[in-house]
Amino acid sequence: MAKYLYETTGDFNKFVGVVHDVAQNISSTTVYEDGYRFADQSAMMVYERYSIVGSSRVTLSLMITTFEDSIHLVAIPSGGSQAVVLKINNWGENAFLKEFKNALETAKKTW
Repeated sequence: MAKYLYETTGDFNKFVGVVHDVAQNISSTTVYEDGYRFADQSAMMVYERYSIVGSSRVTLSLMITTFEDSIHLVAIPSGGSQAVVLKINNWGENAFLKEFKNALETAKKTW
């Protein structure tokens, strides 16, 4: 399973807002499923979208937290496989993660 780690500094709440906008706007089928805020220190958000490549829905789970004056994000995709026993294809989840990574890294740092 692939994962993406990102570290930055700035305003935590503004960063969470930017991440939400970036994730939500990756594709027209992306929806915000749910999330939870732990005060101003951590946030968990889950997004889902349709994957044409895998002909299924895939999710992207994001955890953002503050630690030692830095903001840390981890993004982990899942779903998409149509196999019963083995996970055969993970193209859709890898594409979701790659598109999120590219969008976040090219976003203007407004936090």
